[in-house]
Amino acid sequence: MDLIGQVKGAKQKLEEVHYVKDPAKLPVGRCRLHGGASTGPRTKEGLKRLAVSKTKHGRFTKSERAKAKARAEQGRIIRRELKELEAWFIDHGHLKKNWRKDWDDFLK
Repeated sequence: MDLIGQVKGAKQKLEEVHYVKDPAKLPVGRCRLHGGASTGPRTKEGLKRLAVSKTKHGRFTKSERAKAKARAEQGRIIRRELKELEAWFIDHGHLKKNWRKDWDDFLK
């Protein structure tokens, strides 16, 4: 069975193989030669330029990201405590094991 689109017995010469070492990037972040996606900035200076060009407002500044991380951690702590409380209430008979099922109709 032959493969579609290939000539029988044809071999690609080593000289014909083309690897892009330093692609000329298009404005859309694609290589001009083969259309592959951009690999992005590699140096600290390049990362800094990218961050400056993409910042439109103060939502993603270092201090705002730190606040968001702190809020996320607080949320994880609260959810962990609620899970422990739920287990305690179920173990001591204050809640049924499938108590959430009773609230399905109420929450809809």
